[in-house]
Amino acid sequence: MRLQIGYYPRKLDFQTSSGIKVATLPDLDEHVHAVSIADNVQHGWYFENPPQRVFALPKTHSIEHPNPINDEHLRFLIWCLGFLLGMRLTDTEAGFVDATPIETGKLAHDIVWIGNEGRQKALNCADLFWRKYASTPRIAKALTGVIHCMFLAHNRAAFMFERFIYLYTALDGCHFVFRKKNGTAGQGGSHRSRVKELCDSFGMPVPTWADPASPSNIADFRNDTLHEGLFFDEPLGFKVYPGQNPGTASPIPFQMKLLVSRLLFALLEIPATAYIRSPVNRRQMVGVKVPS
Repeated sequence: MRLQIGYYPRKLDFQTSSGIKVATLPDLDEHVHAVSIADNVQHGWYFENPPQRVFALPKTHSIEHPNPINDEHLRFLIWCLGFLLGMRLTDTEAGFVDATPIETGKLAHDIVWIGNEGRQKALNCADLFWRKYASTPRIAKALTGVIHCMFLAHNRAAFMFERFIYLYTALDGCHFVFRKKNGTAGQGGSHRSRVKELCDSFGMPVPTWADPASPSNIADFRNDTLHEGLFFDEPLGFKVYPGQNPGTASPIPFQMKLLVSRLLFALLEIPATAYIRSPVNRRQMVGVKVPS
């Protein structure tokens, strides 16, 4: 089964050990040039004009699987490949919402791949993950929601409360997938303790903002935002996250994004323990090596 996907502005051609093939389509340079000079482009992002919020970009690559279980199997791998590349990828006619980067690095996590085959091996892990949990399709579907929420949180035009809600939803989605995998979905667990439960389970350091005993636990801000329409005691859109000023080291939404990235690795069962357990309260890039 083969699908055309986009948008990725660089050549990308490889085949994994399980037979998954990614190839660059003809006319890549022409597509990249046409998109880059569009009026909608600002600072490496393509913004759709309102009221049209869902839009299309050219297909630049193809992905092929020798024996997928079904269409959703391959589409799940497209989501995972986009996460591993740090770019939103889609096979649908109009698969972008509001804005998307057209340059690499705009949706980047803090990963530096060590070795030429790191991403390929990680994609193989995603393939094994799908097969392992194919009998419970909600698990993989929820992970695609996590990836999309993390991507939406990067929108340069988003309000701070919107970014916070997207990232909180991504963390909550990670908790759902974790519990669903373990057969304990819907069993207890307050919002204040969910991130700590995830971190403890994977041997990850617990951020201070996720400590159930912390007076600044993000669950409290989530409750005010969703139930009272107040973001740090102000109506939505009129307050930024404290410590979000330019130059501030590792503000909490930034740490939330990095934690989601690590949790995705852990949930997809990608054997990159050093990355998964690395701290999120710093801005350094982290080398990631995926063993065979």
